Amino acid sequence: MDMPEGTGQDNQDWHDDEYQVPCPACGASVAFKRTDKVQVCGTCGKSVVNPGPQADR
Repeated sequence: MDMPEGTGQDNQDWHDDEYQVPCPACGASVAFKRTDKVQVCGTCGKSVVNPGPQADR
């Protein structure tokens, strides 16, 4: 029985799934993955809503 190769998911560009935006409260850099909805700023503790990957480009 032949098994299919791979999963069909191309992980070549996964590094592009992470980007950083400035915290609106203190300006520190907050890292997001494209699937994250909210992150907490490591500097001031404010919740930062993910603006989407287009904000970094």
